[in-house]
Amino acid sequence: MPAPFAAAARAGGFTGAAGQSLRLADPPALLVGIGAPTAAGFEAAGALAASCLAHDSRATLDARGRAPWAVAALATGAGTRAHRTDHLRSAPKAGLDRLDLWVEDPGSCAPALRRAEAALAGASLARTLAAEPGNILTPRTFARRLRALEEDGITVRVHGRDALHRMGAGGLLAVGSGSAEPPRLVVLRWKGRGGKGAAAPSSSSERASPSTRGASPSSRPPAWRR
Repeated sequence: MPAPFAAAARAGGFTGAAGQSLRLADPPALLVGIGAPTAAGFEAAGALAASCLAHDSRATLDARGRAPWAVAALATGAGTRAHRTDHLRSAPKAGLDRLDLWVEDPGSCAPALRRAEAALAGASLARTLAAEPGNILTPRTFARRLRALEEDGITVRVHGRDALHRMGAGGLLAVGSGSAEPPRLVVLRWKGRGGKGAAAPSSSSERASPSTRGASPSSRPPAWRR
């Protein structure tokens, strides 16, 4: 516990346990408990910090003395929690737009933060696609947006109505038959960077017709400085 906050923390009953938070007025600061020093603990603490700072546009997270993996976990938690669905709102909510990470050796944290940033970008895209209304994200638009992942080395294969007939995808075709938008099945494959021996997991996503689910796309996670 930094010395300037120790007395105020004791007065406020703050022990640093997981899930604890305490906002101080003088000096202005937010204390967040980590609990067990695990990746999950740091990620939860980052998410709690972002939640408590939801009405602040910018904040600095003091991560000095933490290992690079812990700094990345804090950033991952904060970025995941700060995800907002403002795009379709008539009046976007105020929220955390930027989180600066205060570390002693930015260079040593850079690789872990790059991995965290990539994971956050992927999660943000997936959440946006899942939440966006079907009358905006039509099957063809869905497939076109996923095509952009080819720039990141992902193999994207789009199956249209004829291919779905050949593979016997009657369920998708039945749902899509009631829409002016033809169904699409998109398969994404990532072969990794390890050459011939790398694993090649695949995942598939589908949009058969406009849905009635309400929600909206999201902004990118807040940026952070290294």
